[in-house]
Amino acid sequence: MNVNEYIETRLHDQQSYFNMKALRYKRIYFLLNIFVLILSASIPVITASNGSIATIHKTIITLLGSCVTVLSGVLSLTKCQEQWLHYRAISERLKNIEVLYSTGTAPYDNESTSFSLLVTTCENVINDGCTDWLKMVSDKQVQSNHSTSS
Repeated sequence: MNVNEYIETRLHDQQSYFNMKALRYKRIYFLLNIFVLILSASIPVITASNGSIATIHKTIITLLGSCVTVLSGVLSLTKCQEQWLHYRAISERLKNIEVLYSTGTAPYDNESTSFSLLVTTCENVINDGCTDWLKMVSDKQVQSNHSTSS
């Protein structure tokens, strides 16, 4: 595999993958937080809307509070913000490596070793990202098991 093949078939594919995952988790994170904010803000409005809280209002307030709790739990368990930032950091790191390589900037300024160093560095970043992801998933699993057993 030559330099151009590696950059096109491996580096750019991985950049796209990590970028797509970051965007996905960012959207989920913001969407769930917006729902939490809207539902939380509606509770005092409903409470204040009627001098004597009717049964239907109590039921609605209870449901809204339950939804806020569930959404907050989902945010905590899925770690959307952490995953978004994790994937974004890897994507940006790979972009930085490519810029350094394409401009011949250190440590890629030695033509005889620059390609092998590029591959090694990129693969290490990708592998470290996978290892970090596995750790995050296993931590999430442990946290989930603790919350269901309590």
